[in-house]
Amino acid sequence: KGFSEADEAASAFLDLVVGGPAYAAIEGVKRDKAAIDARVRYNVRLFLHGLLPQRESAKGAGALRDEKSRIKKLLTDALVQLER
Repeated sequence: KGFSEADEAASAFLDLVVGGPAYAAIEGVKRDKAAIDARVRYNVRLFLHGLLPQRESAKGAGALRDEKSRIKKLLTDALVQLER
């Protein structure tokens, strides 16, 4: 099953990033166990799907490789700065 439901996927992403269920509870939103279980399953599937290797088109493969190298260098530089 894919993730064609844009609103649900966006909400799940925010749940993963900013703790949506905890924030919703603070706001007084109550969910039953079945709804919580369904949301957790969906969020985990969305997260794991994002970890799968993405297919690269021949046209975009070079740009993607360059961007990965750029990000890797930035992360390495940031780690070196943290070590100081």
